[in-house]
Formats: sequence, C-alpha cells, structure tokens
Amino acid sequence: MQRFRRNEKNRDCRFPTGVSNYSHLLKAHLLKAHLLKASAAGLASLAMFLAGPGEATAATVTKLNQALVSGGNVSSFKVTGDGTYVLFSADAETDGVDELYSVARSGGTAVKLSRSLTPPEMIPQFWISPDYSRVIYAVEGSVSELISIPVGGGSGTVLDSGNVADFMGISADSSLVVYREYPVLPGPAEMYSIPIGGGSATLLSQGSATGAGAINASLTPDGATVLFTYQASSGGPTELYKAPIGGGSIVKLSGTLPAGYDVGLAFFASDDSSRAFFTVNNNFGLNTYSYYSAPLAGGALVDLAPTMTSFYSDYFWLMDSGNTFAFSAGDGSFTQGEIYTVPVTGGSLTKISGTPDPSAAVVNPYSIAVSPDLSTTVFRSDLLTPGTYELFAAQSGGGTPVRLNSALAPGGTLLGRPLISPDSSIVAYDAEQDGPPFTNMYASAIDGAWNLQLSAPFTGTVGVVSSDKKFSGDSQWLGFLRSDATNLDLKIVPATGGDEITASAPLASVNSWFYEFELAGDASWAVYRAEQDTEGTAELYFSNISGPCAPAARLTCSTSKKDIFKIRYAGASSTKNKLLFKSIGLSQETLTSDFGDPTGTGQTFTLCLYDADTGGSLYSFDMEVPGGGSCAGKPCWSASSRGFKFKDKTKVPLNDGAKTIALTAGAAGRGKIALKASSSNLPLPAPNLPSFFNANPTVMVQLNESSTGNCWEALFQASDIKANTGTQFKALRR
Repeated sequence: MQRFRRNEKNRDCRFPTGVSNYSHLLKAHLLKAHLLKASAAGLASLAMFLAGPGEATAATVTKLNQALVSGGNVSSFKVTGDGTYVLFSADAETDGVDELYSVARSGGTAVKLSRSLTPPEMIPQFWISPDYSRVIYAVEGSVSELISIPVGGGSGTVLDSGNVADFMGISADSSLVVYREYPVLPGPAEMYSIPIGGGSATLLSQGSATGAGAINASLTPDGATVLFTYQASSGGPTELYKAPIGGGSIVKLSGTLPAGYDVGLAFFASDDSSRAFFTVNNNFGLNTYSYYSAPLAGGALVDLAPTMTSFYSDYFWLMDSGNTFAFSAGDGSFTQGEIYTVPVTGGSLTKISGTPDPSAAVVNPYSIAVSPDLSTTVFRSDLLTPGTYELFAAQSGGGTPVRLNSALAPGGTLLGRPLISPDSSIVAYDAEQDGPPFTNMYASAIDGAWNLQLSAPFTGTVGVVSSDKKFSGDSQWLGFLRSDATNLDLKIVPATGGDEITASAPLASVNSWFYEFELAGDASWAVYRAEQDTEGTAELYFSNISGPCAPAARLTCSTSKKDIFKIRYAGASSTKNKLLFKSIGLSQETLTSDFGDPTGTGQTFTLCLYDADTGGSLYSFDMEVPGGGSCAGKPCWSASSRGFKFKDKTKVPLNDGAKTIALTAGAAGRGKIALKASSSNLPLPAPNLPSFFNANPTVMVQLNESSTGNCWEALFQASDIKANTGTQFKALRR
C-alpha cells in the first residue's frame, strides 16, 4: 500500500502493503490536516469529457525541478497566487543543504534564488509577498539571515544578518517585512520592520526589556499596524501591544493583568482592522483562559466571557461579518466541550453547539471549520449519540445545529477536519460514513440540504482518501489523495458529484510517498510533490489537468447580441471536418488591446466547448491558435486600427485546423469575433450518438485569450439548437 505524507515533520501517514483494516491507523494523523482559506464565486459543477465509467481523462504531467544530487529531495514548495511561479526548496546541489529555487509553473529551467550556502547553512522557510513579486527566505547557520529577492530571479538583498529569530509577516501592500531579532545574545528579542527591497530597519517594540522581550506578532489586515506580545521584565507578565508598521508610538492593549496572568500566543485583528482579540492565560490555573477584545483606535477593554471562570481552549474565531466572537470551551479533561458566541463589544454568551448529554458530549476544537463568509461554524461532536462523532453546522445566533453527514453505518466515523468551499456553500469531509474498512470523501450542502459521496467506490478490500483536501478557488472542484492496495493518485472531482479525474502520474512503487499538492483556482492544473520517478526521492511536478481549457467554464466572459456555432463531422481526423463560430455585436465596449497583440509570440487563443448534461456538464474539446507564426510563407496574424486577423491558406492548416480568425473592436454592440476551421488537424470530439452533443439543455462555447485573461462566450439553449445529429451541430442565438 502506498503512503500519504504531508511533510517530513511529524505529519506522516504510512500504509503498509496488505493491511486490510488499516484505516483506523489514520485517525490520529489525519486530524492534523489543515484548513485552506480562499475566496471566489461558485457555479454548477462540470466534469471532463468521459474516458470510462467513474474515471475522466488523465492529466499531462511535467517534472519541474532539475536533476538532484544523490540523496537530494525537494522538501517544500509554494505557488505564487497568480499561478506564474513555483518556489521550492531542495538539496539539489549538496545533500542535506536545502536551497531555494524558482521555476515557471508550467515548466522550464529552474533558477536558484538563494545565495551559495556552506554546510551547515540551509534554508528552512520562505515566504511570498502579497503582490507575488518577491520572496523572503531565511538562512540558518553561523548567522541567521533574512534575504529578499524577485520571485523570478535577480539580485538578492540581505535585509538582516545576525541573530534573526523569526519572520513575522509582510505588509498588505508588499512594502515592509516584519521580523523578530536578538540584537545581542543572550538577551531579549525585539520586533523590527524593514523595506522589502532593503534599507534601514525600524524598531517597533520597546527596546529596553530585561525579560524575554518580543515573543510573537500579527499584522492587521490593512497592513498598517503590528500587534505583538512582549515581556518587559524577567518574571513579569507577557502583554499585548500595537505599533505602526513603519514605526511610532507603542500602545499597550491588554490593560493591567492580575498577578500570574499572561497574554497567550493566540491573537489577531478583525478583518476591518478595528479590533484586536486575544487570550489571557492563568498559568497558576492550568490551561484556564479568558478572552478579550480591544478597539485599536482606543477605548475600553472588553472581557468577552466574564461569567466563565474555568475552561480549556485557546481556539477562537469571528462570525457574523466579524460582529460576533466565537470560541470553544471545555473542562480540560476532554469529556465535555461546547462552542459559544458573544458580540465583539461584549454581552451575553450564546451556546451554539447544541444541548448534548453533559456527561459525554465533546466538541473537538481541532475539528472546527469556519465558512469564509463567517456565517457558519462546522464542527465534529457526539451531540446526538455519546461516543459517535458526527458533523454539524451552527449559526452565530444559536439554535439547533444541523447534522451534515448521513447516518453512519456501524463502526463508521468522521476523520479529519472538514473543509468549506470558498463560496461557503459546500462542506467536504473524509469519513468511514458507510462503515470500515473504506475511508471515502463526502460533500454536504452547508445547510444540510444534501449529502453525497464524492470519491469513486473502492473495488478491493482496502481503500482510503487522505484528509489533505483542497477546493478550487471557484468552489467547483475538490482535490484529494486516493489510495488502494496498488495505486496512489491525486484525484480531482466535481464538488457536487461526478467522475474523478486522475491528476497525477503513477508513483515509482507501492512503497513511494505522496507529500502535498496545490490546485489552480479553476482546477485546470495542479502542482504536487511526490516520489514519482524514484522511490525515496521527493520531486516536484506540474499536472496539466485539462489541457488549455479549464475543466469548468469560466464565470465572467463577455457576451454578444447574436451567436452562431456550427460543426460538420466527417470522421476522426477527417479532412472534411469543419467548425464555425461567430459572436456578433459584443455586448461590452471592446478595445483593440482587449485582444492582446497576437502579431507577436507569447499569447494563445483557445476555443473551449462545454456540453451540458443532466446533473452537470461535459468538457468536450478545445482548439488552440498561438500568436505570431508563419502561415504559407506569410505572417499568420495582421493588425489594423480595429483589431486583428488570422489567415492560413495552407491546404492542411496546422494550428488545430484554424483557417481564418477576425477580431474586431468597437463600441458596445459593435465588436465582432469570427473563427473558421477545417482539416484533419481540427480536434473535434466524437459524436455522442445518436446526437453530436448531449445539449441537455445547453452548449457553451468560450474563446479565451491568454495574455489579457479576457474571454468571450456564447450559451446556446435548447431552443437555439437547429440541428444536432451524429454528423452535424448547428445553433443560432439572437
């Protein structure tokens, strides 16, 4: 049995070959899966063009890292938020010395970003700026450094070289880096900010401590303020302060603490940067916490739970558009647990986790997920049956929590932390919902309206999905790892049910590990780290899941007054295959620049087709036409004051059969797009006999331009379709 591994540090899950009831071994490990946060709008699920029952077309996989030295491994990676670069650390040149590299997401030559290192120096961590332009990395060795460099390579700048302790964050505008350093060893730590491109560091903390000094920090979402904890004197309290990120007056937020009390490690600011929230821990009363809210602009400190004198939890969050504070609380013995809410300005507590049997019910704080819109808290509890843990959703105002999972089969249980889609509509979770030995992936509407199994049924005697799951940013797709006795794969599946897409290549052996993955916002690609080529060697791979078209239609394409779409099918790779697509009277004003500049190289026009069917849609085919190029001895593309034209007079056009393209700019209702293609190179899908498309009830055509990201679409309803046979398709929309 192959193995999942999230990373090398205490998060491994090893599944030996031949173990038939191994899924119970997962539970302690899978609870450590983390919650991924994102934001986007959702749309109905779309599945890839079917290649077989329960399985969709596999992806094309490309290795991203360079050849590694003997014993070398890729140890971690991050993808820039715009999907342009993959940053990764690897001991590629010297075994045991991790260095930092950058590579284009779709492949190419990896560029070393870090300076040359000498053992025992290495790079333990790195961070990408919010604007994706620079990466900050730490070097550990005889001195501890913090270095800034452009993500694509270039001249690096040492921000600080000495006794850097921790990187604390980058300002929202990507201009400043906040970090903690020991000015003198041994001695207290202090908090600093420094321009991301280098310059003079500014002291943010007090600079006169005899105790531990600066301990932890958090940046407000607006990037203007740094919150930090500080112990000014040895044996004195740890207190919470704020300081402008660029330097200035320091203000204590935590008031006067009673003897023996300290501000805890957990604190954050509200999304609007108006309030700070923090815990105060009584170190003499084991794990006893109080919660406080402090207005950052000044004002009275608010005790959010004054009536609770003894409870265990340091897990808290916001709900109700940030107006409500929520926290989990228990008696410290894990025999009882509850979730409470209170207004951020103080008031009465409301228990939202239901009314369980007080002798048995437990809400595990590490199984809690909060919807991105802050409306709903999802948690795991034995609320209904003592000892049987199920999944529930609760609102900030209280009421009866809604059970999200279907009734559990005997012996069944929920495993990892639930994951909520970016649009806050779907909850994904892994469970033995239908009983052991299989662990499957499930989805539920966040209001409990429906529940379904997402992962395909296992056919052998063993099978498991991992708790490391990720939604695409558009909420239409879910990625997860799936393993049976012989195969371990990255799977992508529509979030409301459909066929699995295999998004990874086979691993080197049944003893190989799969470590981690990231998924594109539209699920059109993934990047993952696995022992794919060589057992025991972790490397980095790019998976082109859907080819040039996303497996789901885009959400914000321009429309037109009139659309025409025709296909004539004469057989696979026939020279008589033909396609016509026209959009006349583009609804929005269209500038020439909206089409990019196809007379040069580096951009691509892609025509994508989505064929709707009951319960979803089928992504059917794509055709690509690149910019630049020579057609019949002349440039393929020409420009005019109103747009661009493509013409290929060769007998068998090479660019997926494209013969002519006309892109015409104009005021709203005046722009036009026309595309004609034919020949054996036209990649038409085979008809879905007896008709060409399912068209149940729609067919969507989208033309995407790569350099600007613009797209134009035509959606044909059943009433628009004039012919749909095994040899042709005609549609006209007015």
